[in-house]
Amino acid sequence: MIVGIDPGVTGALGVIDRYGDYVDVIDMPVMSTLTNFKKTGNRKTKKKVDGSELRSILLEIQSKSNRQLKVFMEMQAPMPGQGSNSGFSIGHTLGTIEGVLQALSITYHLFSPMDWKKYFKLTRKNKEETITVIKERSMMLVRQLHPNAPIELKKHHNRAEALLIATYGRITY
Repeated sequence: MIVGIDPGVTGALGVIDRYGDYVDVIDMPVMSTLTNFKKTGNRKTKKKVDGSELRSILLEIQSKSNRQLKVFMEMQAPMPGQGSNSGFSIGHTLGTIEGVLQALSITYHLFSPMDWKKYFKLTRKNKEETITVIKERSMMLVRQLHPNAPIELKKHHNRAEALLIATYGRITY
């Protein structure tokens, strides 16, 4: 089984077999944590990747295939202009996912978003093209490649990207 991971609290795991016949998508498991800011006394909840649940999901996928998983993950980085909290959150999420993969002795490959997006021609065609348009194009492409994939709603663009990451990993590795 091949697993593509679109990391993040709104991310997903795309699962395909080596022939592309079996397709499944699992939303990234998350948990809420309570944070306390001393200066204001305000408490907020923050969503984080649930490493324990992610572990269970990966073990279940592995038990179905009776083989070692091949995992491919997008290497994210903060975008220019994002604050330090955002950068820390991205790093924490990647660290949690990598920690689970390493604890399970699952080999994984990282590549930049531009690697797989360029391969599938999902980069901006012009400066006016928005990220939303690219997300819609990625969903249309997944519907062509994997017609049975559970990609119905606009918010499923992360599912689509996880499947494209898995497909890119299968093709290029």
